Parts: sequence; C-alpha cells; structure tokens
Amino acid sequence: HQNQRFYGPNIPIKEITLNIPIEGNNFTEVAIKEPLSDPSQYFNNIYCPIGIYWKKLARELCVSDSMIDKIAVDEHEINEQCMKMLQNHHRSEGSDFTKKGLVIALIHAGLRSVAEDTKPCTAKKNYNLMNYKSRTIPVTNNYENINLFWIMVLFVAVILSG
Repeated sequence: HQNQRFYGPNIPIKEITLNIPIEGNNFTEVAIKEPLSDPSQYFNNIYCPIGIYWKKLARELCVSDSMIDKIAVDEHEINEQCMKMLQNHHRSEGSDFTKKGLVIALIHAGLRSVAEDTKPCTAKKNYNLMNYKSRTIPVTNNYENINLFWIMVLFVAVILSG
C-alpha cells in the first residue's frame, strides 16, 4: 500500500502499545494493531454506542464548534449526527486521521469501552503513575522504560534550546 507510513528503514508498524493519560496520575494501557490505518472501518460499529457523547468526541478530534453546530442542525437523530461528524472529520483530515487518533480521542472523551468493545484496540491495564513501582513512565511502541528524571531533563533541555 503506497500510503502506508513506515517507522525506521521501511518497517511497517504492525502494533503499538500506548499509555494514555485518563485522569490525574491515572493511565490506561492499550494495544493497537496497524495504528496508522484508516479508522473508517470502525465507524459503523461505534457511532451508535457513542450516541449522545458525539459532541465530546468531536471536540477531542478538534472538530470546530461551527461544524458541530452545523451537523446538529442538518441531522435530527443523534446517531446520524455522530456518523456525519466522523465522516466529515475523516474527509477533512484524510490520511492524518488514523486508528490511533480515533482510539486516543475515544479514551479522552471517556468512551474507552466503545474503543474496547468495537475492537480498534485491546485494553491491557490501568495504573496510577504514583503507584508505579519503579517510578518510570512506560514508553509507547514497546521500547524500554525511561526514568522520569531523564524525561524531565530532556523536557528542560528542549525548553532551554527553543
């Protein structure tokens, strides 16, 4: 597939593990197969369970308030409003709207169960960063953990250099 994105020397990304902040120091760990793939294959499965929360998801996807209002006026049924929002966002973002982006937006919108039940991702665990034994932050893409101290050092270095 010519539009497939690659990581490193022509190695397609098959699966990643993301640690997504959900509230305070709490994180959820999910696995996503083919994270850069087109999310539209899930629209028919997710638009009904999202239901009345479609505007919250739209805001997580950075859909403009004017577009949200237009959809709400044009479509009278909530499920149709959700589907229209997903389709419009997909059309406007193109290949930049990925399965990974959809999963992250669903989780941030409080719709983790929708993401898990419709299978764009697989839940692994929830954890609280302050209770994490080694005080490290798990890094995405299945690499080794990085010590919180080094993340802060890197953050300060970026701020000072920029």
